[in-house]
Amino acid sequence: MDNNSNIKLSKSPIIETTLDIICSFNVPTDVILGIMYNSLNNTFGKLNVQGLPILNLPEQLRESDSNLRNKPTHRIDCGQGIVSVGPHIISISILPPYKNWEEYVGFITQIITIIKELNIIGNIHTLNLRYLNFLKSNVFDKINLNISIAGNKISYPSTVLRTEIPVDIYGKMVNVLQVTNSVHVKNEAMGLDNDGSLIDIVVVNKNTDLDNLLNSIVHNHESAKELFFSLLSEELLNELI
Repeated sequence: MDNNSNIKLSKSPIIETTLDIICSFNVPTDVILGIMYNSLNNTFGKLNVQGLPILNLPEQLRESDSNLRNKPTHRIDCGQGIVSVGPHIISISILPPYKNWEEYVGFITQIITIIKELNIIGNIHTLNLRYLNFLKSNVFDKINLNISIAGNKISYPSTVLRTEIPVDIYGKMVNVLQVTNSVHVKNEAMGLDNDGSLIDIVVVNKNTDLDNLLNSIVHNHESAKELFFSLLSEELLNELI
């Protein structure tokens, strides 16, 4: 791992982080929301539940479309973070601003403990951990990533790069990296209304189960962190510390 990954950033660029557990359930999918709500309510107190826009689509379409099948249908606001559920997914995210990994993994651990006690998950198919980072500049000029055509560096105003980086030789774990410039981000909670660039990292892990879930989550986090810090030039790193 790059030594820079041990550095604490005082100006965190993270604007969104989400853990998706794609799974099959031991109980009928139409009771998952009620079961999770009752247990979360006992732990966190008063909750806010919202149906998501995907519910406007017919169930048959949601089940048959691979882009929709693993999306959550409801969102449960627990105060500290969000738990979203659907017929094939439990998703865990922290409310912005993102403070540190210790706070996030603490919330994740609480939710995983509840899930294990409920014994509602059968098999885990995929574990996805996403970090979406926003920087107020054209990062193609500042990151350790070189793209060129016939020797001419690409850092044009509208540039999107997406690549999948294998983490293991078996293809069970992959880092999906997408870098986009010329975007505008507005987020009142974080005081953002700026142009800049996005560094989107999703660690896809298809080699885990419920017993090893927390260890796999930590592994995903370490992989995402290593990739992010490997991208930072010294100039960009100094802007964030």
